Amino acid sequence: PNTRDRDDGWEYAVDVRPQARVTGDVHAGVDLSYQVRFPRGLDPITGLAADPAVFAIAPMVVYAPMGPSAYDRPQLRLVYRAAHLNDGALGLYAVDDPRRAHPWVHYLGVQAEWWFNSSSYQ
Repeated sequence: PNTRDRDDGWEYAVDVRPQARVTGDVHAGVDLSYQVRFPRGLDPITGLAADPAVFAIAPMVVYAPMGPSAYDRPQLRLVYRAAHLNDGALGLYAVDDPRRAHPWVHYLGVQAEWWFNSSSYQ
């Protein structure tokens, strides 16, 4: 096997997003995901095989005036996301990149999702 070619390999991601109605058009949910790569090459710095992986949890509050289904839009979301990167994922950053020292990544934001020119699924 080629130990220098890190862009070849296998990868997969698993993601679930359960939601529950809180009141009226407001829903609460959480997005859970796990992503991992299995590169064929070795880490050029350590010389070891490393499988980069990220686990993320993102609780959210959703305003969905057209309904709760996965196809109903528009949706406005307030999201907080915390992601944990393992040593293999941190090793993908350049050696002098300050993010390499932080295994936790945090995100707080507002998301808006709209489907323009689409048919209704109701």
